[in-house]
Amino acid sequence: MLQLVIIACSVQSYFLWDSFTSGVATSIMHKSRDPNGENDFAEMEFMNITVVTSNKPYGVSDGSNPFFDGLEIPKFNLKKGGVHSGHDGYTMEVTGPEAVSVLVATKAKPNRDRLNLVLHLRYTAENSVKFGAPRDTDHPELRQPLALEVWESVLKSLDSGSKITILANGPLTNLANIILSDKNTSSLIQDVYIVGGNINYNNTDKGNVFTIPLNEYAEFNMFLDPLAAKTVFHSGLDITLIPLGIQRKVCAFPKILERLHVTKRTPEAVFARRLISRLHRLQLEHHRYQHMDTFLGEILGAVTLGADHSTTNSAFQVKSIRVVATGAESVDGQMKIDKKDGKSVKILENVDDTAYYGAFANRLGDEQQSAVVGSFQEQRRTWSRPPK
Repeated sequence: MLQLVIIACSVQSYFLWDSFTSGVATSIMHKSRDPNGENDFAEMEFMNITVVTSNKPYGVSDGSNPFFDGLEIPKFNLKKGGVHSGHDGYTMEVTGPEAVSVLVATKAKPNRDRLNLVLHLRYTAENSVKFGAPRDTDHPELRQPLALEVWESVLKSLDSGSKITILANGPLTNLANIILSDKNTSSLIQDVYIVGGNINYNNTDKGNVFTIPLNEYAEFNMFLDPLAAKTVFHSGLDITLIPLGIQRKVCAFPKILERLHVTKRTPEAVFARRLISRLHRLQLEHHRYQHMDTFLGEILGAVTLGADHSTTNSAFQVKSIRVVATGAESVDGQMKIDKKDGKSVKILENVDDTAYYGAFANRLGDEQQSAVVGSFQEQRRTWSRPPK
């Protein structure tokens, strides 16, 4: 029997839910494909559902519905003017001939120590036998190293008296684990630059957690692991925050591409221009890629870390920030200005977008900072020249 499993969430890119879905599916298979979907991570229930492809009033079409548009007889004997005759789809529980019985994950099971271990290890090759896979690898060095292993390697190579500056542009899980792993960590970290978070002034600055509509003011990196974010902000480290609001100010593809077009053609500048051009083209051609300009905001973190702030006219303010981590999806990950219980954070509040694009392009076009060899073709030309 073909069994369809749905995890009750909606995403368009990689987030934690992708790994959660994989965990549910793998656990079901590990339990010999239990017909009721028994697994370690979620409570399952058979539901009769359909995909509604029209919002009310039903039947209003934008010409994009392949079941009806251009056809005298709709496909699959669907009804004109019904729930499938328009556009903008969503899933709904129904009865009748249009319903399909689907196994749905309706609720996540409470965390246990073993579950935390499984989710963290993601069934990697070196421990696969523990979860029913046929083998362990004799070469764990071939796998991707864990964040803590990378950190330990960096510490071993660190010169005496040297300190580390960290740039984080995702959930703060790894950084929190590093902080919790060693009480002396803070003494080795000079600065932390965090690209993420949303400062909500007067309930007007919306976040970007589109999977939880009730959570209007959180930013995804903080929302995905609010406890980790709280750990980092309470660590006493010197933190500079590049929040969502300022990222949104510097997300104009045409401007940054124009600036990269006139900079020196170092391998780094050429690569960056091609990559950003591809992202821009995806955004223009496909509605699923409307969020691509987010990556320009993430570049702001690197420029803020590496560039002279006077060249970008950057303005900072120090404020006391508290991260909400209560376990309630409607508020988790939100940031509050809290003079009593908050922690002091330096926040990037303004930047000249034109100056920012220029600083980014100039750094990539700096031949003194460029790789000695940018491509195999360049290396081959070097080999073909007689030695001096």
